[in-house]
Amino acid sequence: MQRFLAEGRLRRQKTGRLEIRRLLQVTARDLSDSCVEGLSADRRFATRRTLAELAATPPRWPLMAEAYRRYVQRQRNDARIWLELACAEVQMGQPDRALESLRQAVVFGGEVMRDSIRNDRRLDPLRSREAFQKLAPAAAPFAPPRGLIPF
Repeated sequence: MQRFLAEGRLRRQKTGRLEIRRLLQVTARDLSDSCVEGLSADRRFATRRTLAELAATPPRWPLMAEAYRRYVQRQRNDARIWLELACAEVQMGQPDRALESLRQAVVFGGEVMRDSIRNDRRLDPLRSREAFQKLAPAAAPFAPPRGLIPF
């Protein structure tokens, strides 16, 4: 890409507010579309992967957080997106907002979501907080029933 810039085949462009707003609208629409009943798993995965790439190269956490917020306004019960919003908020240094998003994730995702939260390394900056520990307490270690000999 640097070569193309040097050769004049590409030029840098400053992004305007209207362009960002339209990108947010498309991102929220695509995120919503990825949950449509009857859509193939491959298509859902491809759409979400594209959005993840948007967030990752280079990280555009405020843009992704806004897209996730717009999405949950329409699809309030999508626990995975609440989790993704929380992760974006952690990256932006907004731990209180992230914890609130995690609460919503647990409301809609139950114990399965608690388990995801426990294992998601992106949430490490929150682990020492009391609110996080109440939200996703460490899972109790497995103990075989009395009288059962473990392998």
